[in-house]
Amino acid sequence: MQESALAGPTFSKDFPHYVEHAWTDGFLANFNHSFLIRDPAKVVTSMFKHWSDFVLKETGIVEQRELFDRICDRDGKPPPIIDSDDLLEDPHGIVERWCQGVGVPFIPDALSWEAGDRSEVSWYDGGSWHASLRNSDGLKPQPRRYVDIVDAPAHVRAIYDIVLPHYEHMHSYRLTVKS
Repeated sequence: MQESALAGPTFSKDFPHYVEHAWTDGFLANFNHSFLIRDPAKVVTSMFKHWSDFVLKETGIVEQRELFDRICDRDGKPPPIIDSDDLLEDPHGIVERWCQGVGVPFIPDALSWEAGDRSEVSWYDGGSWHASLRNSDGLKPQPRRYVDIVDAPAHVRAIYDIVLPHYEHMHSYRLTVKS
């Protein structure tokens, strides 16, 4: 990944808790960082649906905040953050702002693609986590959907209570569309 980044723009999506062993200043300096966050009520209820005995570390939210804070401290400014709800509500505007934030050209046509089975979203468990994406044909505006955590099992609510402040902190730095 480092070699690829040195050769030119390289996109990698990963969960911070899977790569925290590589969080050295030297390694992190090779990349232009940005973050994708998601409402933790949606995260924990989705994880519970697919994996009922998940634990805090598996959400990756605490580690995401730690990496975010480290990048902020190192660079003296926050890296771009996209909230998934904002992205779904205004794909064009949020992707355009993200492109500006990371210094890549915005290509509106990249928000749509040919419908069809996507093997890149089916690598884990046959794709049940990404079923709605599998046959999609692009990013289109969708109404914001809220998830109520009240009826979730106690251990799910406990994890939610732990990760919520981390999400809220990052959320306060998220990209928004300029009016």
